Amino acid sequence: MARTSCCYATQPLKAVGLPRWDESQWDELFSSFGTGGEMNEAGIRQEAAAINARKETVYQLQIVLETHLAEAARGVIRALYESIQCDDSSSPSE
Repeated sequence: MARTSCCYATQPLKAVGLPRWDESQWDELFSSFGTGGEMNEAGIRQEAAAINARKETVYQLQIVLETHLAEAARGVIRALYESIQCDDSSSPSE
């Protein structure tokens, strides 16, 4: 999604404090505009905090994966991922 200086000027992004964001994080923030109503400063702050929390969690996981706990971390992630997958066998039988 191409951004223009207009996008930056019309949203209070500077006040939110989003230093060191890469292109994908800006894209993620801008993709949330227009979903669920106006993206005011409070909404931008909330979305930015969620994006930053995800970034920090991924960073922490990357560090853990470089340690003796890598297999344990993979097992936990795999179990969590599998717990949210749809299971066709759980659909009601006819």
